[in-house]
Formats: sequence, structure tokens, C-alpha cells
Amino acid sequence: MLKIRDPPLEGYSASTSRISWLPCYGTIIEEGSELEFELDTIIDHARNAPRPPLRRMGRENVFQAVDRAFLKHSVVFVEGELWSGKSEFAAEFMRRNDGHAVAAFLSANTPIFYSVAFVRQTLAEQMYMIVNEGAICPDGIIDETAFSALLLRLQRVARKRPVTFVIDGLSDKEGAERQMAREILKILPLGHTEFRFLVTGSAALFQELRTWRRADIEKVPLFDASLEDARQYLADLPLQQGDPEALYQLCGGLVGVLDKVRGLLLDGVSAQSLLTERRASVDQILEIEWEHLPDDSNLHRVLAFLSWSQAQLDTAAIADLAVISVDEANALLEKCRLVRRDSSSQVWSIRADAQRRFIMEKLDSLRVDVEDRLIARLLRQTDSEESTVSLPSQLITAGRHAEALQRLTSNHFARLLTVESSLRPLRRHAEFGLMSARKEGDLDAELRFALIQASVSGASIGAGSSLEVEALMALGQDDEAAALALGTEVAEERVQRLVVVAACFRRRAKSIPSQVDQGLRDLLADLSDDLPDSALERIASELLAVDIDLALDVVARLHRREVEGRLAANRTDGRPQGGEGEAADQAGPDVPRARLDTTAELRPFIEAAATLVNSLSADDVLARIEPLAQHHKLFMLVRWLERHKEAPDAVKVALVAIRVALADTFRAPRVKDFREIAVVAPHIALRQDAMEVIERLDAQRPTLRSNGTTDETVRLEMLLLRAKQRHGDDSVEADLIGLHHTIGYVNDIGIRTTCYAWMLYHLEHMANKEVIEANTAVVSETTRCLLESIDVLLEQTAEHYQCAKEAIRAICRADRRLALEVARKLNTVSRREDAFVAIAHHIVDNDDYNEGVGEIYECIEKVQDARRRENLIVSVLDKICKRLKGRGVAPVAPRLLVLWKSSKLSYRRLQSCILSYEILILTQSVDYASTLSLLTEAEQRWGDIHVPWLKTDVAFWVITKLAPYDQAKAREWLLRVRADLKGETRVQSAAASNHLFTVAALVARTGVAMIDATPNDSTDIIYRLEKYIDAIPLLDSRANLWNYVAVSLHFQNRRDLSSKIIRERIEPIISQDFDYNNAVREEIIATCAPSLYLHHAAAANAQISRIASSAKRDTVRGTICEVIFRKQCASQPFQDRQRSEHLLTYAEATDIIALLREIEGDAAIYAIVTSLCDSLMAKKNKPAIRRNQVADVLADISTLVAEKLPNPDNIRHDGYLIACQAQILRCRLAEGIASDRSVWQDYLTRAEAITNVADRVVVVSIVASCAGATGVFTDNRWFERVSRDILSIPSDKDRIDRFRWVAEILEPSNKALSRRLLMDAMNLANHLGEMEGIAVYRQKMLDLAHNIEPEFCTQIIEMLDGDEAKLAAE
Repeated sequence: MLKIRDPPLEGYSASTSRISWLPCYGTIIEEGSELEFELDTIIDHARNAPRPPLRRMGRENVFQAVDRAFLKHSVVFVEGELWSGKSEFAAEFMRRNDGHAVAAFLSANTPIFYSVAFVRQTLAEQMYMIVNEGAICPDGIIDETAFSALLLRLQRVARKRPVTFVIDGLSDKEGAERQMAREILKILPLGHTEFRFLVTGSAALFQELRTWRRADIEKVPLFDASLEDARQYLADLPLQQGDPEALYQLCGGLVGVLDKVRGLLLDGVSAQSLLTERRASVDQILEIEWEHLPDDSNLHRVLAFLSWSQAQLDTAAIADLAVISVDEANALLEKCRLVRRDSSSQVWSIRADAQRRFIMEKLDSLRVDVEDRLIARLLRQTDSEESTVSLPSQLITAGRHAEALQRLTSNHFARLLTVESSLRPLRRHAEFGLMSARKEGDLDAELRFALIQASVSGASIGAGSSLEVEALMALGQDDEAAALALGTEVAEERVQRLVVVAACFRRRAKSIPSQVDQGLRDLLADLSDDLPDSALERIASELLAVDIDLALDVVARLHRREVEGRLAANRTDGRPQGGEGEAADQAGPDVPRARLDTTAELRPFIEAAATLVNSLSADDVLARIEPLAQHHKLFMLVRWLERHKEAPDAVKVALVAIRVALADTFRAPRVKDFREIAVVAPHIALRQDAMEVIERLDAQRPTLRSNGTTDETVRLEMLLLRAKQRHGDDSVEADLIGLHHTIGYVNDIGIRTTCYAWMLYHLEHMANKEVIEANTAVVSETTRCLLESIDVLLEQTAEHYQCAKEAIRAICRADRRLALEVARKLNTVSRREDAFVAIAHHIVDNDDYNEGVGEIYECIEKVQDARRRENLIVSVLDKICKRLKGRGVAPVAPRLLVLWKSSKLSYRRLQSCILSYEILILTQSVDYASTLSLLTEAEQRWGDIHVPWLKTDVAFWVITKLAPYDQAKAREWLLRVRADLKGETRVQSAAASNHLFTVAALVARTGVAMIDATPNDSTDIIYRLEKYIDAIPLLDSRANLWNYVAVSLHFQNRRDLSSKIIRERIEPIISQDFDYNNAVREEIIATCAPSLYLHHAAAANAQISRIASSAKRDTVRGTICEVIFRKQCASQPFQDRQRSEHLLTYAEATDIIALLREIEGDAAIYAIVTSLCDSLMAKKNKPAIRRNQVADVLADISTLVAEKLPNPDNIRHDGYLIACQAQILRCRLAEGIASDRSVWQDYLTRAEAITNVADRVVVVSIVASCAGATGVFTDNRWFERVSRDILSIPSDKDRIDRFRWVAEILEPSNKALSRRLLMDAMNLANHLGEMEGIAVYRQKMLDLAHNIEPEFCTQIIEMLDGDEAKLAAE
């Protein structure tokens, strides 16, 4: 059934005078006559089509060329320049193929005839006539769903005889017109064999079309009219002998110009007056046309309104604007050859863009008055769709930028989204706002529209998103799912739903509906540059089931973005580019991170690829990759080998993979490629097959030394040695000794440790391991060296987890208990948590989860951060599910089946229950009571979810999980979620919630400033703030903003109002029922702690103590200290540099000491002590804090740090204690409280006694910076020792970070030394290539260089040029 949607098409007035889309009916015969109507042709119903000429030109040769082209090609492009008669040719093609062609006649100079909605409407009306045997399409707007339904019906008709889509008038201009051309093309069903496409345009458009579309296109030139054609065309006119030939020469064979000449002759212009030039230009013809127009001021005004209008105008609108009668306006327009009227909409327009520009030049004196009247008309109907779409551009065209800014409000953008049903127009209007803000020099407005642009980019507005579609597909409701996806209003959301539908069809071995498939491809081609990384990652994973090449192209795009991001970071001027958002991200299920940092972020995609090939045989996978692009084949082959390395015919796939890797011209093969292929080598049973694989891989090793990491090389060597040893190669023992010896020469301790761990892992899997050990002692030696390397890593590096991350992964393969032991020894709580999370994941990835269940539980218990712990529980269970699906039925340790009970956060506990239910089913250990209790628990926890969009998403996720096993239960959940949604038009998504937060944050900031400026209006301002803040669905986001308001008012000396907000707005949020949502309560307490502390310190401390994680408690108290120092919220912009001096009172200093007593983290203590000492020394605080009070505070700090440092749970040496004492001594000396400078020697001696070299250089530098150039620091011998120590750090990552950190420490006291270190650091960075995280190190160094001197930053950037060129080439 055709679906008609209201409101009307974009740009049309919603007022009583609105223009209706009325179809063009045939010739009406009097009622009661024998024949009541006369059936007309399809083109009579094509909007904006050229009127049938009174005399036609043959051009049979072009029609024949088009017919021949269609025999081999689905798309034919008729090429012609301006005035070549393209539109007339397209119209004549329609008449010759009546009933088998539909057309869109576009006019780029007239917005009403150049939009997606116009094309959809006019094509749909014609398609309706074809599929309904000539019946007229009902009046109304055709939406995307109805258009899609008509296409499906037309496809069935076209199977008997192809239907041609004729598209005339696409623009080849840069900018908005070209973008609109792309949007128009993407709604066409290109690629369907039942349809053909005839497109007209210029040579430039043909090149663009070939770039935009992958369709097979044939070009047919629109030949100029012949002399004989011209004679026949002019034969009915009273011309003298020789005139037709002369006029033909004048027109240059251009049909459009010839038609203009014919019209002028019919209007009474003599042929001789036209033949003054040898050959007429378009401008000359237009000039002649203009001269023969009536010299009527009203006509001039009418033409001016049509030329400058950004909106469509019918006769009544033109008459109103020109202040003439409708009859007079109609008479003027009917007689004017420069305009035309669309027979359906009755909208007038200038015939051609060239004519429009010509008229604007001629009537420039009328421009100001005309634009004022056009704007006034749109202002009278501000809420109409026409005004919403056109008013901003009309104001900007008129140069009225201040008014445009006033109109581009949040309500305007909301209306625009309703009208246009896409995010792209929102971006375009945000660009209007940016342009106007810059013209007006309005920085605040510029920031606002930049924020809107950033918010709109990649946003998804709806709730449920692709999860709802996936749920319907899982329930077998395919038609409903496809209709929902195709009918999704926002294009950026539609593409994500379509890919899910397509993947579901393909996984069930069903053909993808052509509309879904083509719609997906068109949207992806058009939107891929606009979609965020997170969306592209999800799309790539789903696309694997649909089109492997396309999926891998998306991944390549992500990689390019990452490289471009690193290059952009290198090019930056070193100034900070922005910070983190304020709102906490309460992510829904299976939501990937928004930024691609490393290949780890592509894990879901890699798992999806492995799942795709898991069930394929060797022959199947080889057949499946055959049509793929060469550089994509290897990726799929190694995914198959990963899962089938022990298969008897895996050797066949491995040999093909080697050939593919060597034949790939896209990039040179790397060690990792061959290592991934070599996984089969130890499992090949036949010696001949094994030797063939070994020899081919061995032959490549000499060429690969510069194309891979050392640890990948060791892994490849060990795989080959295992294969050789299996088949009796006598050289294996000597090769093992040689490899062990080589590893000992690896400089980077993290890489060396990783290599030993991988070697030990493979040694443990060698046959006759005991014989090898007896002959070589290589197993015991590798174990000893591994343990020694671990000790060196822990003793001589600072960033333990970063240095040990890859080593922990390798050790986990060899000995998971040893991996846990290493994790327990890392030097800070946060780094240990990172390691425990990684180990839990590695245990599951290694299929050791049954044997390692105790270690998994230990890892989870060691994670203090509540959200991180909850995410880990769900991730472990999810990975187990996926591995069971890949391996088939396998037992699961009972303790893992009750892991869900460890979860305390409602939606994560629900997910844990559902995943545990799925594991029970997959292991075939179904216990009715257990499954029932899991499902009951899930239902109960669903009711505890308070965030609307999250509750909806989780329910649809549950349906997808339950449907394969219990359709009835899944349908119960569908009824449940739909009942919950009943009565709601739209549940807010995470993106919409974030946007609301951003808007409310801006309002809060403005409101606080207004209260400061007009304190008497505070009640009204707070009331308005409530409306914005209460609209945010997330409690923690609301609390965040009320905390900002309360803190700001406190420091504006409006403490009464601040306290009222805490009592009436913040405390009620905290006191809500958070059963199974305690992590949310902790987030809210952490967020609001500053305002709570300023209101009542004891009460705030009581709330903070309820936070489970000691690290998080430290962070909260540290944030309170920042607020006291800065006198503003910690989230507000603040230039925080070394030795920042804050305004401080004695009372505030004692508050900070009280907070310090509760803090355990050594880094947090040092940071606060440093800021406190800097502030106590500041001259601006002399009036507020007396010297004896300073001495008292310093005495308290000295006692406190001696009691708390070193912290046995973090850095165990005296480094932080010495650093704190150095800061205290610096302050005492500056204040005259102490005078003995010989203490610096003691501090230096203690600092240099620290055995960890990475920590030692930092502590020595802090002492030196505090001492200044005095005593033992008068010369630079200490600095030379620090420089040598940095170079001796055994980890590349630590070495470069220490260069950067020491330079930062020395910057306030000795910029020259700081510059030296930064130059050394950048040189090192250039030699480290693409080490993980190197871009972050570079950015930090550039920031520091800019602080030292902007010119120095520029100098360092130039050092990166060589590295940048290398990166771009790669």
C-alpha cells in the first residue's frame, strides 16, 4: 500500500497559501460525453519537463547511438554543453519510450527543482502510472518507504521489458550543487538489471559520474545539429534565401541557441538584425533577447524576484511581492520567454542558469529592495517549511548576517531536521552560522556553530538504532525489519540499519533484497567520510557477510584516518586542541570505542571475519576469496588458518596464502603475514608438505628484516623450528641456541622479555622437549632469562604496564600464573588493574578459561573501578559464548556459570545473566530451573535501568540473544519493550543525550554569568536552568551541571543560592534508590564532591568514603583541591603550567591539608603538595597568609608526607618523598623560614641512590629544579649524569617519555636545558618509527615546546618532515 506522508515536501509553505503537489492531469472532457478523458503520456506527468516543441528536430543518429549503447551498458551518458539541446533530447526519448521510461528534469538554479525530494516525487508519480496501467498517482508527498515500495513493483514490471530512468540537469559545479547531484544519484536503483539509465550533462559531469558511481557507463556525444536539420527546423519561417545557412553558422550548430533564434524570429525580430555577428555567443543571444523584452518596470521586478529568491514562487507569491494583481503577474510571465512554469506545482523559474546570472547583472540596481521584500515574505511565515529551509540562505545572500545568526536557533535546527529528515542540511545551516559569525566577528556565535557542526557530525538520533532491526530479523520478521531500515529518516542511521539487515539475510543463506543491498551501497559510498570511527567499525564487521571487499575497504579507510590523524598531530603548532567532555558515557551493550588507536580496536572486526570463515572447508575458503581484490585475499586466508591450523588440508590454504602475499602489489609482505601463515607448519603431518611450506617461508626471511618487529620474527622462527623438529631436522637444536643468543642482544627490555616469553611458549609445545633440554639446556636458560628480564623491566622502567604489555600477553600463553605474578609486581594500582584486565582477556582468548577460572576470578576481584569490573565480567562471558559457537559443544567450568552474581550494575548484570543462559544452552547442560532463574533475574534487572535509550537498546539486544533458542521468550521481550515505549514518539539516544548535555552546559554557563551580572534575577534564571537540565535523561549528567552551577555560585559569593541548589537539586539525586546501580551513585558522588565539600566538608567526606575504589577516592579529593586552588570547576578551561600560583587563604590551605590526609596515592599527593607550595610562595598571597601561618602549613605538610610516603601499594622507593621534601624546602627557603642550602646535597644523594633509573632521572631533575643554580647544582654535571641515565633506560617507550618529562620539569627554571632534552627526544621519536603511542609523545613534546617558545615549536615540527613523508608513503 502506498504511504503518503505529511507535512509536505521541503521548501513548501505550511500556510493556507501553500502550494500543493498536484499531478498533471490529461485533457479533461465534459462529463457525460462519450469519452470522459483522454489518456496522455508519461512525460505529461514529469514535473518541470520541457514543453513539447511546436517543431521538432530529428537527430536520429543520436537516438540510434543510444539504443546501440544500451545493448551493452546499463548507463548511457549523453554528453552536451550549454544550449546543446540535452533537455529536449531527453524529453523526446521519453516520448519514444512511453510507458517504459520515467524522468527527472532538474534545474540547479531553482531549489524546488533540484532536490532529492523533488526527484523522488516526480519519479514516483510516473512509476505509479506504469505499475497501475496509467492510473494517476494520488495527491500527496511520497516518502522513502513508499518510493522503495514502488521501485519493487516497477522491478517486477521491468522484467518483461527494461524501464529507463532519464535524469536531465545534474550540475557539475563545485560546492552544494555537486553535493546535491551525488545525493540525487544515490536514490537511483543503479545496478539492477531490470533498469537502464540515461543521464545528460557536460563532459565535466561525465568524469564526476565515473568517479562517484561504479556503474558501467557508456558516453554518447550529443552531436551538433546538421545544416539540413537547421533548414528543416526553420522551414516554416519567412526567411530570405541564404538566411537558414547564415543563422546555422551564427548558432554554431547548438540546438538550444537555434531554438532561441527561432523564438526571436517568431517574436518579430528580423533575421538581418541577428546576423550582425559572424558567430553569436550565448551572452549576445541573451542580450538580443533582453532588448526585445517589453521595457516594463513590473516585468523587471518580477524577473528580479525570480532571480534572487532562494525559495520557490508561484504566480500569487510573485504578484504579492511585486504589488500587482495576479492577472497582471500571470500576463507578464506568460509572455516572457526567459521564464517557465511547472505544470504541476505552478511554480515559476528562470529557464537556465546562464539566463539567471544575466538577469541579475542587468537588474543589479533592484537587488537591495528585492532581497528585502523576499526576506520580509519569509519572515511573515517563519514557522513554515519554506521559511525554515530558505530564510537563512536568503539572509546570508543579502549580507544580513546578524539577522541570520538570530534565526539559526536550536528550534530552527529541530524544525530543519523534521523537514529534511537528514543530518546533512543541519551541517549546511551550521556552516551558514559559521559564515555569518565570522562576518560579524562574533566569537561566541562562531564557537556555538562550530560546536553544532561537531555535534551533528556522525550523530545518530534514534533509539534502539540497529539493535531493533537485528531483533526483528532474529524473530523472522524480515519484511518489518527491512521496512524499518529503509524508512529510517536520518541517512546516517539508515546505513547502519541496512547493513544489519543485509548481513542477517546473508547469514541465513537468503538473497538480500535488491533495495536493501543497493541502498546500503549507495549510502555507504556517500556517507563514509561523514560517519564516525565507531560506526564504521560496526559497519565493517557486519559487511563481511555481505561484501568482503567492501568491508576491507572500510577498514582501510579507518587506517587512513588514523595515519592522517598522526600526521595532523605532527603538523600542529603545539597548542592544546581540546579536552574531554564533561558527561559520563554510560555506554550501551556492544558499543565499540569511538576512536581507532591500535589494531586492538579492530578486534570485533577480526572476530567477525574468523566467524565468517569458521565453517568453511579449505576448498570453500579458496573459492570464496577468488573474486576478492588481491590485497584483501590474504586477510581472509589467515583468519581461516587461525581457526583451522590443525586441519589436514590447511597446508593447501597456507601455500596459496604465501603466493597471495608475494603477489600483492598493494604493499610489501611483512613478518606478521608469514607468521600468521606459519601457524599451520607445526601441525602438517606429511614431511613433503611441511618442507614445502618451510622452504618457501625460509626463503623470505632475509628480505623481511626491515618489515616486522623482533617479537614477530621470533614467533615465526619458533613455528618453523617446531615444524622442522617434528620431521627430524638435525639443525633445530643449534638454531634454538642461536635464536636464544640473538634475543639476548635485543636492547628494549620490553621487547626482549616478550621474545623470551614467546620462545618459552613454543619450547613447551615442542615434541621431545626433554631431549632438547638435556642436549641444550635451552628451556631452563630461556626460563632463567625470562625471569631476569622481568626483574630488569620492573626495576629499571617506570611505565610498567606500557613496557610490559606485550610481554604479559606472551607470558600468559606460556604460564598464566607467572603472568599474574608479574601483574602483582607492577608499580601502581592503576597499572596493575590494566594488567589484570588484559590477563583475563588473554586467558579466554587462549581457550584456557576452564583451567584458568581461578585466575579469571582473581583478575576481576583485583579491579577496583566498578564500571571497569562490570565491563570485564560481561566481556569474559561474551568471549566464552563466541568461542563456544566457533568450537561447538564443550564443557564450561561451573564457577563461570555463576560469574554473573559478581555483577552489581543493573544493565551489566542483565547482560551477564543472558550470556550465562546462552552458555548453558551451548554446552547442552540445560537445567530448566537455572535457565528460568537467569531469565527472571534479567527481567527484574531490566526494570532497574533508568536511562530510557539504554533500557530500550538492552531489551532489543536480549531479543537477538534469546531468539535462536527460544522464540516465545524473545517475543515476550518484544512485547515488553514495545509496551514500555508505548506513547513515546522517540526515546533519546546516547548521541541525543550528549547533545542535550552540551546545550544545557552552555545554558548553565550563560546562566551563571547572568546571575553574577544581575543578582536580582537569580530566581528566574535558576528556573530557566531547571528546564534545560531536567530534560537530560542521565542522572549523572544532571548532577554534573548542578555541581557546576553550585561551585560557580559559591565563588561568586552567592553561597546561599549555592547551598539551596545542593539541598534541592543535588542531594535528592544522590538519595535516590540505586539498587543494582551503585556504580552510578559513585559517579554522581564523584561528580558532585566539590560542591558538597564546599557546602559541608564532613558530609562530603562521608559520601566520598562510600566509593569503593581507593584510586577513585583519591581522584575525587584531588579534584576538590583543584577547585579550591582555581576557584572554579575542574572541568572549566584553565591554563595549568609548571609552578602555577593560585590565590589562597590560610583557611583554604588547611582545607587542602585535611584533604591530603585522606589521599593515599603518591602521585596525587606530590601534585597537590607542589601546587600548595607554589601558591604559598606567591606574592599575591602575602596579604592573605602571614609568614607564621605559612610555616605552620609547611610543618603540617612535612609531617604528612613523611607519614604517607612511600606508599607500599604504589612506588615503593623514596622518590615521591624526596620530591615532596624538595618542594617544601624550596618554599621554606623562599619565605625565609629556612636558610640551610646544604640540604640540597642530601636530597641529591638520596635521589641518585634510587635504583630504578627511569624514576631516578625524574627525582634528580625535580630536586635540581627546586634548588635552582645553587650549591651542587651550580654546574651542569648533574644534568650530564641525568642525560646519560636517560639513554641507559632499557625501554624505548620509557626513554622517550623521560626525555619529555625531565624537559617539562626543568622548563620553569632552565629553558636552555629543557630545549636540549626536547631536541634529543624528537630525534629519538623520529628513529622509533611507528611505535604504538608515539604520536601522543610527540604531541606532548610539541605542547611543551610551544610553552617554551612558539618559534622553537616550529623548529621541532620541521624535524618531523622526514618522518611524515615516510608515514604518508606507507
